[in-house]
Amino acid sequence: MCGKTVKENELFCEDCKDYMDNQYSTDLLAEDNPQEENMSGPEDEPGDGVSDEEKDEAVIMAMEDTAPAQKKGISKTVIFMLIGVVFIIVIGSIAVLKIMDTQKSAEKEELFWVKSVEENTPVSYADYLVNYPEGKYAREAETRIREIREAETQAWEKLRTSGDLNAYYAYLAENPNTPHINQIRLIMDSLSWQLAIKDDAEDSYKAYIDNAALGNIRGVFKPEAEQRYTYLSQIVTLEGAALDSIRNDIKHILSILSGKGPKEMAEVFAPKASYYGKDTTNTAIADIIAEEYNQKKIMQVNQTIKPKSAFTAKKDNAGMVFVDMVLDKEIVYTTKVKKGRKAENKKESISNPVALQLDTARHIVSLAIREKKK
Repeated sequence: MCGKTVKENELFCEDCKDYMDNQYSTDLLAEDNPQEENMSGPEDEPGDGVSDEEKDEAVIMAMEDTAPAQKKGISKTVIFMLIGVVFIIVIGSIAVLKIMDTQKSAEKEELFWVKSVEENTPVSYADYLVNYPEGKYAREAETRIREIREAETQAWEKLRTSGDLNAYYAYLAENPNTPHINQIRLIMDSLSWQLAIKDDAEDSYKAYIDNAALGNIRGVFKPEAEQRYTYLSQIVTLEGAALDSIRNDIKHILSILSGKGPKEMAEVFAPKASYYGKDTTNTAIADIIAEEYNQKKIMQVNQTIKPKSAFTAKKDNAGMVFVDMVLDKEIVYTTKVKKGRKAENKKESISNPVALQLDTARHIVSLAIREKKK
């Protein structure tokens, strides 16, 4: 107040402190009594030698000393406000991220379900349940699995008694993950092998081998199929003079079978042969023919190769010959029928496609009616 130097951390000097302690209250009283102030002259004012301007500067300095404390308090408030704002932003961001993540998860589940429905198999629905056990379509997935399994069971019960190889292929195409897969493979293997044996053709055995390699069938009979395929693939088709020679040999055989005795008939067959599905000896075959003549009262059977019909012959690497032809039979019975005024023996004409197998000595190894190919 007086303009003198003060100590650090103090607002007033020693003189000002003393003045304030002893005179400040007196001055205040004087200010309250203007008459006394007017009555006193300049000589009555304290002669401390401090001007008003100096006092104002001292007050300003004191205020500046207290300013940092006020500024420090304002900074903390601002900091707390900023922290609050940041906290609110962070909480809001987390909430937004959770909402976005929930939306993405729902979209992902929806796409997974659409894929499962497109495949429409128990496996696809089971995959959905594994990934979304509490998912939106969990109950529907379980229902569809049960429905598909029930339909598969009904179709399987109907299929297992059909014996239709193509039906088994169709079933597997529609139910690739059926629980009956092993049993189906075995059944298909057996049916495929039976068809191959029945056809006894190179292509049939090749088809069996290929299906086994692809895993469509078990291939239990693959070694036999390969052996038979190798054998048949070495068979050559006879043509020209070789084919004519076989035709002449067969004509001779048929002439013996037409009206000759049992002994001569036995000589045209191999020691062990097959005669229209009956596997036996040549002498037994001759007896079968003789018995048939007696029972049906047959006088004679004229057997010839049907004119202008297909006649093919193949030969294997062992010299066996396989002939496909059409055989004409004219059967003459002992029964008399009246035709006009003259009685004539009853006749019957039969024509059948036959498969004839001859050994190297041109004896009949097998004679059977050939099934017409569809």
